[in-house]
Amino acid sequence: MPDSYREKIYAKYVDTYTQTYKQNLSKEYPRRKRLYDFNYKSLLPESPMFKIAELGCGPGFFLKYLEENGYKNCIGVDRSPQQIAAALELGVTQVVQSNIFSFLRDTGEPFDIICAFHVIEHLYKDEILELMELINTRLSPSGIVLLEVPNAGSPLLGGSNRYSEFTHEVGFTPSSLREIMLVSDFDRVQVYPVKDTSPYARLFFGVMNYFLHSRFAMDAYFEGGLIGIGYKKN
Repeated sequence: MPDSYREKIYAKYVDTYTQTYKQNLSKEYPRRKRLYDFNYKSLLPESPMFKIAELGCGPGFFLKYLEENGYKNCIGVDRSPQQIAAALELGVTQVVQSNIFSFLRDTGEPFDIICAFHVIEHLYKDEILELMELINTRLSPSGIVLLEVPNAGSPLLGGSNRYSEFTHEVGFTPSSLREIMLVSDFDRVQVYPVKDTSPYARLFFGVMNYFLHSRFAMDAYFEGGLIGIGYKKN
């Protein structure tokens, strides 16, 4: 499949799409930290020795969050040189510039958690299934895959999420995200919306979801993002 457009876009990704936080990474990080506290802290292992890999790590916000919470065996991978430079500017050093497929094929060590936030929607369908298979092979027994994607099924934000970025190839709903995780042989799959840190936003989305679920679709949410969790089968 043609891939030249990706190289052109990702070579200038920070200068173009991510300008909003390029201006000041240190100011953007506290906002991300609150989101991670609210949505991901309870999912992290107690042991700081767990090995964690983030695919498509971007400017390193989640890696910085992991380091601040005592996790030292972490590594981030991103194909964009500008994203790697931004991560280094943020103070994150355990990052490598690489294609995520090459990284997973070449690494010889298993990981306890492999996460990919806003990555798989940028891939073609065959690539998504290949990536999920590679992740499964590189997880330790009972290892966890942690995904976050835009919610293309949101009645409020779905269209914007699907087409807000030029390199988006696939839009995910709760059912399609669950489907690709189950097809990829993950166990105990859970899919649910990313919760906002604002209590007012949570109240709004809670009321809208209640209306949506009581009158129309049960497997849909108004929130703009989805979290998918799966466990490697023993």
